[in-house]
Amino acid sequence: METAPAIELRGVTKTFQLESGEEVVAVNDVTLTVPQGEFVCVLGPSGHGKSTMLNMIAGFAEPTAGELHSAGAPIDGPDPRRGVVFQRDTLFLWKRVADNIAFGLRARGVPKAERDEIVERYLRIIGLENYGRAWPRQLSGGMRRRVAIAAVFANEPEVLLMDEPFVGLDYARRATLHEVLLELWERSRPTVFFVTHDVDEALALADRILVVVRGQIAMEERIEIARPRSVGDLATDEATELRTRILEHLELGARSA
Repeated sequence: METAPAIELRGVTKTFQLESGEEVVAVNDVTLTVPQGEFVCVLGPSGHGKSTMLNMIAGFAEPTAGELHSAGAPIDGPDPRRGVVFQRDTLFLWKRVADNIAFGLRARGVPKAERDEIVERYLRIIGLENYGRAWPRQLSGGMRRRVAIAAVFANEPEVLLMDEPFVGLDYARRATLHEVLLELWERSRPTVFFVTHDVDEALALADRILVVVRGQIAMEERIEIARPRSVGDLATDEATELRTRILEHLELGARSA
C-alpha cells in the first residue's frame, strides 16, 4: 500500500483583504506533494507567500480555496504531529532548559523516568548536557536555538515546519546549528519544510529546493550532493550553476514585487 504524502497541497490559494479593501493574493493556486522524510527548503523574496504557506500547513491559517492534507488527513488546525520552529525561539523563560525540552513530553503524559531519559539524550545531542538546570536567559542565542530545536524533536513530530529559524546568527553558529539539525533529522527522519532567505543554507540542507515567487512555485530543483555537504561541495560547478539559477529567479521575483 502506497504511503500518503507527509504534506499535500491541492490548488491552494490564500488571499487577504487590506483595510483599503484591496485584495492581496499571498498564495496562488499551489499544488505540491512532499513525501514522508523529505527535507524541503523554500526560498523566495519577502512577502511572496512562503510563511503563509507554512502557516497553512501548520494549521494556523485556513486556505481561501483548495485543500491541504498531512499523511492523508485534512489539515484543519494545529496538531502536535506537526512541530513548528519560528524565527525567534519560543522557550518558556520561567522554565529551566531541561523543563523546556520536556514540556511536550509532559503534555503527552510520558512517564517521568522516560521523560528524563529523553531529555538527557537530547541535551547530549545538542552539546548542552551541562546546561539542563540553566535558565534560558543564561544561554547565548545559538544555544537557545539548539534548545528550541531539541524541544520540538523530543516530541517526535512527523512533520517539522521551520520559519527562518537561524536568521540573525553568524556563519559559525549557523553552521553548528545545521550540523545539529541534520543529526537530529537523520535519527528520526521527519519531513522538514524549511523557509529561508539564504541560498547557501538551502543548498547545505535540502533534498529539494522550491523557489516561491508571487505566491507560486516558480522553480523546483532536487539536490543530489551527498551529505554532509562541505564548503567545497557547495563550490563545485554543479552547485554554482544551481545557485545562479536560484538567484536569477529570486532577482526576477524581487523586480516583479
